[in-house]
Amino acid sequence: MNAIAACAGGSPAPRYVLSTRHGELSRALNILKDIESETLPSPTDFSMAIHHALLGLLSIHSDNRMGHTALSAGWDSFAAGMLEAAMCVAERPDQPVIVVYADEPLPAEYNAFREADDASLPLIVALTIGGPNGAPGEDIALQPATRTTGEAPSATMATDFLRFFLSNASSARVVGRRSDWIWRRVSF
Repeated sequence: MNAIAACAGGSPAPRYVLSTRHGELSRALNILKDIESETLPSPTDFSMAIHHALLGLLSIHSDNRMGHTALSAGWDSFAAGMLEAAMCVAERPDQPVIVVYADEPLPAEYNAFREADDASLPLIVALTIGGPNGAPGEDIALQPATRTTGEAPSATMATDFLRFFLSNASSARVVGRRSDWIWRRVSF
């Protein structure tokens, strides 16, 4: 919540977009274990196991009634979250959007399903896009592209984006599972 609150400081009430591959799987697993052992599930785990619970609590805490979206698109969750945020900005250019990508490794019970990028987790990236305080003169465009190579998907799409964002590169291509994603700097 601190990362999200830091992005929101001083701007009009933002919309929130949360993207994650695994969501609150650890909490959901705790609930299943409690049920299996015939004990009552933790009320905190129960209320926070919902995919968008964190954004709901943040909205209540900050009295933000602008709405939020929570999504999961597997390996491509970061790009899907950015695409959703861009659509929100296109719909309401004067309203900022805070896009949050958050993920943690799968619980040990799911080791058989872990993938190479789990080594880089936990990870949270929070970015403010759009709104009246945006930097003039440059935008970043996101474009899905057909996969053209058999190259392995990016280990962590969020960190690849941050490397591009902090560089002077004019574009970057990130390999996803369903499609590749092209980031481009667009001056106006």
